[in-house]
Amino acid sequence: MVISLVRQVVTISIFLSALHAEANAETIHLQCSGTFYTSHTKPPTTADVKDDTFTVDLDNNEVSGFYPGDYPITSVDDEKIVFNERFGSWDASGTINRMTGKTTIFAVEPNDPGQLAFMYDLMCSLARRLF
Repeated sequence: MVISLVRQVVTISIFLSALHAEANAETIHLQCSGTFYTSHTKPPTTADVKDDTFTVDLDNNEVSGFYPGDYPITSVDDEKIVFNERFGSWDASGTINRMTGKTTIFAVEPNDPGQLAFMYDLMCSLARRLF
């Protein structure tokens, strides 16, 4: 009888833990504005970013929508989300401040660390649904 009761409690605990994990998993859509800079055009180019949408997928640990591709999330805490990726010869790194929405992504060439390949400087907020 006691063993059966313990099994039921363990089963219920596992089930509740799974529900809690599902409730915390989420995909966040951000609407961002700011600037994008690249030195890979002649002459180097700065462009406005206006209300572009990007995705933070905490289920799959991935940030997507930014140039030049998807970025794996390397850490998440209460203050920020950090992501990094290597694209060809570029080492790209980014952060999203979870309190202010300040988002910065930059890429450098490892053989020439003073050479900035590209950079985003954005302010983001949660994207609003239209309907």
